[in-house]
Amino acid sequence: MIRANSSAPSVVYHFPSNRIDELSGAYAEVAASLDIPHFDLYRHLINDRAWPGMYEKNAGVHPIAAGYDIGGEHIFN
Repeated sequence: MIRANSSAPSVVYHFPSNRIDELSGAYAEVAASLDIPHFDLYRHLINDRAWPGMYEKNAGVHPIAAGYDIGGEHIFN
């Protein structure tokens, strides 16, 4: 049996909003150039008061469950 080294440092990612904004805009441009639909969820989330802190609480990459609920509300409304 192999056990993980519990003293190993954990990996934490950080994606600052300005970088996400840049990438989101780039995706929108590529989608438009290819004439394919693009839903810019970032533009909705950045203005939602409930969104800040949702992914920082989960290693900085994926949101916690409540964050997925918020994203879903924007997609389906």
